[in-house]
Amino acid sequence: MKRSTPLRRRTPLRSRRRSKYARRERDVDFMLWVKTLLCSVEEERPDPDHMATCCRGEVEADHMGARGLGRKADDRTCAPMCRRHHRERTDHSGSFKHLTRDQVRAWRARAIARTQTLWTERSAHGPHVD
Repeated sequence: MKRSTPLRRRTPLRSRRRSKYARRERDVDFMLWVKTLLCSVEEERPDPDHMATCCRGEVEADHMGARGLGRKADDRTCAPMCRRHHRERTDHSGSFKHLTRDQVRAWRARAIARTQTLWTERSAHGPHVD
């Protein structure tokens, strides 16, 4: 059976505007530096009763800061986490399973503050010191 040609071309219903996040410059130096740190869960376990095993996986920059639904937080509000703990935090499982919302928020604030403090200390000593 032969298909007929479409009568009109398909066009998008609305134009796609770039979001404010897409227009913002990325902080590449900060993001690359965060990936060299140890996992935040190993630095300070969110649940002291949970015996987490040592993180050996690749470290990711977990964007934990305030944001709208479906948006990524600012690059400066991220903390280093291994892949396993990153997934546990987003899925509310493993080390984060028994924590309340307020406990998770407090842990997240400490992790962001720790990362920003390490960055300012690194910046104070010069850009090439790790």
